[in-house]
Amino acid sequence: HISGRHLRVLVVNGKTVAVAERLPAHVIGDGKSNLRQLIEATNNDPRRGEGHEKELTKIIVDPVVLMVLARSGLTFDYIPAPGETVFLRQNANLSTGGTACDVTAAVSANIKDVAERAARAIGLDVAGVDLVVPDFQASASEVTVIEVNAAPGLRMHIAPSTGRSQPVADAILDYLFPPGSKGRIPLVSVTGTNGKTTTVRLIAHILAGTGSRVGFTSTDGVYIDGKCVWSGDNAGYRGTRLLLEDSTVEAAVLETARGGLIRDGLAYDWADVGVITNISEDHLGQYGIDSLEDLAQVKSLVIEAIKKTGYAVLSADDPLVSLLAQRAHCQVIYFSMRADNPLVQQHLLSGGRALFVQDDIIVAQEGNSRRRVAKVGQLPVTLRGRAKHNLANALAATAAVWSLGVPWGLIRRGLHTFYSDLNTNPGRTNLLSVGDIQVLVDYGHNVASYRSTLELARALCPRRLLGVIGVPGDRPDELVQRVGQTAAGFDHIYIKEDEDKRGRAAGEIAELLFEGARSAGVSTDRIRIILREDEALKAALAESQSGDLVVVFYEQLERVLSVIHAAKQEHSGFQQKVSG
Repeated sequence: HISGRHLRVLVVNGKTVAVAERLPAHVIGDGKSNLRQLIEATNNDPRRGEGHEKELTKIIVDPVVLMVLARSGLTFDYIPAPGETVFLRQNANLSTGGTACDVTAAVSANIKDVAERAARAIGLDVAGVDLVVPDFQASASEVTVIEVNAAPGLRMHIAPSTGRSQPVADAILDYLFPPGSKGRIPLVSVTGTNGKTTTVRLIAHILAGTGSRVGFTSTDGVYIDGKCVWSGDNAGYRGTRLLLEDSTVEAAVLETARGGLIRDGLAYDWADVGVITNISEDHLGQYGIDSLEDLAQVKSLVIEAIKKTGYAVLSADDPLVSLLAQRAHCQVIYFSMRADNPLVQQHLLSGGRALFVQDDIIVAQEGNSRRRVAKVGQLPVTLRGRAKHNLANALAATAAVWSLGVPWGLIRRGLHTFYSDLNTNPGRTNLLSVGDIQVLVDYGHNVASYRSTLELARALCPRRLLGVIGVPGDRPDELVQRVGQTAAGFDHIYIKEDEDKRGRAAGEIAELLFEGARSAGVSTDRIRIILREDEALKAALAESQSGDLVVVFYEQLERVLSVIHAAKQEHSGFQQKVSG
């Protein structure tokens, strides 16, 4: 047994920043109250709470307390004399009702030196060293090291029972982020109804071309330096935290979805750039979001959380998005598919920045100064200019990296090397071939995305258009039916359902889509209901003819690609037999 005074020394970066003397849970007599009453009175101190919720923890009467009292020959009926201290435990942990007194200025340099050497021996940059000393002026040889904590609590130093509060948090932060150091990385947050994932990937691709180690979050995973470190939908708080906690990441691009904003808020304080791609009907009726105005209100949080020196990137073609400029406390860059957009022209007259398309060329302009960025038809992501929605995504991404000061040469190189294929942009406007039949794979799930995909499909000039369609089960009935109406643009429709019904009965979503298509004038002989996604795609491919285009709006990408791969192999085998 080592007797003496119990100290906790906080060492940060090899230096002592605070020392607290810790006392075990105890009560002080008043000559009238017994131990049980004194414990109750002590616990009524407003500074005491359950666990770590307050600066002190309530004293809990447990077998340990009974044992300590028994060793002293005491019971709860004992009435201590006035000023008499009765200890209830042997350990001095705050978590069991102990108290702490700040003694940073009172202890000797010898004591502090022992604690610092103990932290160095363990190899910790932040350590809580527990010592027992005979007195505060003890020599090094009289100090006993009891324990070294790798994750020390700070409340005994920040809010001691008696003595001065020590600025220990400042010491830790100054060590992690020394004065004068940046301590931050470029951060871009992207939200909107459609186009978020492609925009995020394109921004990350361009930033990677600067030589930075880039991380991004999306609905299909968290990626660092091109590698998926966590798969699944991570377009929210959880994925952002994982990314920002990785010290190797030098630039972060975040897909910030509506659901995560409502449930958890933002996982960062300020962004350098915030992007809103567009706002259209989707997810209405969820989390109290009943209108487009409600949806815009939620997504505006991304704009409000931008540094004053940063940029908000907004679509000038979307009235709801452009109205959000009044929420911005930073500079604004507008992007538009039209050079004559009135909002763009007004913004430029005031010296602002804008990106727009003029004569099939992307133009960047600030005030009266303009530059040609790239020809639309030469950007792979636009499929020779036919994918108008991806052109809008490219404008948004270009505006974002322009805001970060990326050189134009690197921006152009990034735009020209970002492909709409399974390697660069999987699951987003991927045009594949099965013999002389084309298959367009996309993740559309609302009216606006169906319209843009149909516009692209028609621009590809197929013989016939076959659509494999579906909508997540958590969408309102009216929105599902409107998707069915929009799908009337296909020559033949194959209705499937997601495996995750999201509370719907099997066949319920399919029936709503069917009703929508019929209300738009589609005859029943042009519609088939095949609930399984893979079977629906197989049927569409089996019934397609040379020159047809099959469009599939998938739920699970790997499942759809597996069907397409099998169809390719079957076609290849058939061709070999024919040629043989």
